[in-house]
Amino acid sequence: MKRIIYRSVLFAERRAWFVIATVGILTAVFGWFAVRIQADTNISNLVPESRDVQSLTERYGTGNVQGEYLMLLFLDPELFTARKLDLVAGACDQVAALQGIQSSITPFNFLMFENRGGRVALGSMSPGGKAPATDSEAVELRKRLLDDPQSRNLVISGDGTAVCAIFPVGPIDDHRPLLNATQRIIEPLKSQLADVRISGMIPVNQALMDSLYRDLPTFLVLALLVILVSYFLSFRTLRSLILPILVVVVGTLWTVGTMTLLAFVSRWSWS
Repeated sequence: MKRIIYRSVLFAERRAWFVIATVGILTAVFGWFAVRIQADTNISNLVPESRDVQSLTERYGTGNVQGEYLMLLFLDPELFTARKLDLVAGACDQVAALQGIQSSITPFNFLMFENRGGRVALGSMSPGGKAPATDSEAVELRKRLLDDPQSRNLVISGDGTAVCAIFPVGPIDDHRPLLNATQRIIEPLKSQLADVRISGMIPVNQALMDSLYRDLPTFLVLALLVILVSYFLSFRTLRSLILPILVVVVGTLWTVGTMTLLAFVSRWSWS
């Protein structure tokens, strides 16, 4: 082992520029991959994979549910009027038309069983899946939603003062444009209703992603300053600052670049 280390050091001394050039090229390659690393903010991936967890998942729910959902919550004590429900329906239609939205589940198009000429048939809570035209129809819609055990506490709250619209979203790398467009759509409603909010895992994951990327540069700079100060106080030479930091930077780039590269190869090899 000592002989291998000795020969490696001797080779580096005799061919210093070759070693420096090779390390520089490899660092540039790994650095190119390192800047493409992404944080996984999917909370479900943090659940440990064990036999007990799998047993509980199979008993009480599904583990890896495909797809993500964007949800809109509309709250108002006097929500079920024709005017306010028309605002809700208009916002839902605009969000459903955004790029990335696959479909919509709203209090208006929520499916129900109804009697058609003595036969059971599927229909929507509101005729045609549209907002009620009159206040009396709005009150009737509220009654149907609350009487249906599937819609209650899903698209309407138990007290009937809030409704929810659910939008399945396809695979998107960056949800910021979708969330910004949704925010612009619901902004005018905040002066018309008591409260309007965006919910679902998409805004949660995006908030986690923004927090991670916002705080990471700050922590890296602070850590670098602490290291530089400690090295300077210990050795009081410029070389003592440059060489250790250079080793840390190169090692970090190689490590993060390898992580990204392996994930890239794994993702495409199984597709």
